Amino acid sequence: MISEAPFRRATLVGLVALSAASLLGGLLLAILTPGEKGPRGAVRPTARGRGALGHRAFVELLRRLEIRVVVGRASRPEPGTAVVIAEPSLSRERAPGEGLRLRQLLEETPRALLVLPKWTGSPDPARRGYLASAELLPASVPAEVLAAAGIAGQVTRVAESIAGATWSGDLHGVADLRSAQLLVSKDLQPVLSSKGRLLVGERSTHRGKLLVLADPDLLSNHGLQRGDDARLAVALIERLRQGGGVQFDESFHGGAHDEGPWRALLRFPLVLAVIQALLAAAILLWGGMRRFGAPLPAEPPLPAGKAALIDSMAELLRFGGHSAHALDRYLRSSLQEVAAALHAPGELRGGTLDAWLDRIGTRARLPTVEALRGEAGAAASSPAALLESARRIHLWRTRMLHGSE
Repeated sequence: MISEAPFRRATLVGLVALSAASLLGGLLLAILTPGEKGPRGAVRPTARGRGALGHRAFVELLRRLEIRVVVGRASRPEPGTAVVIAEPSLSRERAPGEGLRLRQLLEETPRALLVLPKWTGSPDPARRGYLASAELLPASVPAEVLAAAGIAGQVTRVAESIAGATWSGDLHGVADLRSAQLLVSKDLQPVLSSKGRLLVGERSTHRGKLLVLADPDLLSNHGLQRGDDARLAVALIERLRQGGGVQFDESFHGGAHDEGPWRALLRFPLVLAVIQALLAAAILLWGGMRRFGAPLPAEPPLPAGKAALIDSMAELLRFGGHSAHALDRYLRSSLQEVAAALHAPGELRGGTLDAWLDRIGTRARLPTVEALRGEAGAAASSPAALLESARRIHLWRTRMLHGSE
């Protein structure tokens, strides 16, 4: 029996639609809300930064050159991958052991590029991630990063423009830098330098090699378009990687820009699983909307009542091939019932009883007992004949007992 639904169909559809919209809205907010959860007092230069200090343009440039780029937390790189640690923040308040972790990462990474920090900025209140103003960090900040990497050296800044003829090294091109930040170090071999001051230096490690870029303007959003900076930045990456991709390690920026699981679900190949799950949920919802309430109780394996019992007995007799015997017993019981009801003499048996019944039946123009026996014997070969013979026996008994129907 179907239970009465507590809601009308229109109300139910409205509730389902409202719930689905609420769930979808929550997911969209979780996915599309900017992941920058750090303090708004400073802008960190990151690989996803759209502001002047960020490196998003360099990431897009590498991808247009069909170089696979991964941006996120530190992970074990594939062979031949260049790991870029750009402008790490070694805030002691955030993590006292950041300097030690930076050195361990550089020692364990076969091919790494360390970009020293240079700028800090105040955020634009109208556009999240963009700058309202920028200023140089104290020279002690990049010097601290250099020391944490285990490299002895001195950071210097040049206010005047550096002439193109003074650049020398393995990278060909002229860097166009404003207030260039360079370094002097005997621990690094010059790759690109000017008058003994290194813009790019190289050092061999027990796992591979380490490149150090003193001035991040070479690959930042605001400096990449000047002079030969873009060509030099790409050449720097090509010098480091060996057929692999590029991984930007953002773990030294407080993890504020980690992509997170929600945004990763919208990127290939996880987006295929999300689409499949949404389709399955939609089909499940569609299939369940036609019924609302308790399910119908299951029917019993055998129905109750006398009629069901008689039907079962008749089916068993038919299945066992005993229909003719049942018809013969039905005829004999009918003869005995009629004889008893009409007060036939008790000494009558067999043919004499049949003759006595025939005399009564002749008046009602009924068939003889012998004719009924003959029909019952001939009906054994056909189910339809059996039913017809049983019908005629029933008609004979009814008329003998009650007269005409």
